[in-house]
Amino acid sequence: MEDFMNHEHARLQETLGEIALTSETPLQCAERSYNAAQQSLQKIKEFITTYTFYDQAEEIRFFKVLKPQFLKQLIYYWKLFHIEAEKLRQDGKELKAWYKQKIEHINLCFQQNHHFHLYCRLSRSDKDERYFTREADGYEVLPEYSLEIDKQFCTVHSLKLAKLQAYEMLSEYLHSKLYALQNPSLTKLNDRPDANWTDSKVDLIELGYSIQSRGSVNNGKADVKLVMTALEYAFNISTGNYYAVFQQNIRIRKKSRTVYIDKLKDALDNRMDDTDE
Repeated sequence: MEDFMNHEHARLQETLGEIALTSETPLQCAERSYNAAQQSLQKIKEFITTYTFYDQAEEIRFFKVLKPQFLKQLIYYWKLFHIEAEKLRQDGKELKAWYKQKIEHINLCFQQNHHFHLYCRLSRSDKDERYFTREADGYEVLPEYSLEIDKQFCTVHSLKLAKLQAYEMLSEYLHSKLYALQNPSLTKLNDRPDANWTDSKVDLIELGYSIQSRGSVNNGKADVKLVMTALEYAFNISTGNYYAVFQQNIRIRKKSRTVYIDKLKDALDNRMDDTDE
């Protein structure tokens, strides 16, 4: 099972990374990504239908760790699609309040599931048998879930965990959009320097995350949103959903995960070698 799930997860991440780079709009990206996640989950469901878990520990791992990696993507892109579709009806004055409203809704969800969310964030396992096995789960089936769950392929808390993880991703996305609206001077298209980024967007995103991770801006107090916005402004480019590209492309590379940084080092070494000659 583990090999199948790992292979399918790597394939999905690669697909999502490609979609993030080739989609023309966030709305199109969300739709295509949702479909990709749905296809992966369908393959997993077909596999699990004929698979017998070796023991309870393997069943818990499937519902607590492996399946939520896919389901959170499905929920995230489903929510993102509807957010992007609804956003088209908001004008500039309403958009800030609208983003804040969406963020508040997510925060409310975290509050309502505080104890379970904390249980998962603390990597506790003492209640795993209750939460992540099909026989034990259901003692606390919520009405909104009871008619939607295929009990052979899901537990209430596996679904809840995936939803919370998806909302964490969605919160990051919404905060980045709100930040851009609140700092128009950083995203203003006029009066930019005549310096256009001509390498790939992935390269710039890798550079931005490297700068932020090193703490090179504002004495290490700058977050990823600030660094990426500054780079976009400096080089006349929009990186799009840089969070998704980082998570679903850069972070999961099989060989070097710092391809562009490695190229920078080699280029500078070659230049210094040429100078020495």
